[in-house]
Amino acid sequence: MNEIIFLVEEAPEGGYTARAVGQSIFTEAATIEELRNEVRDAENVISILVPNRK
Repeated sequence: MNEIIFLVEEAPEGGYTARAVGQSIFTEAATIEELRNEVRDAENVISILVPNRK
């Protein structure tokens, strides 16, 4: 199983950002809970676009 590791940081302008290490995936949100949902959405999109990724 391949894992995607996200680096989560507080954004200087407020909120949070998540950047996948070694991948072209980036998302941001106002709260940590919203960011979790955004990361899950990104993972779902990747699983659809790259169906054989395990």
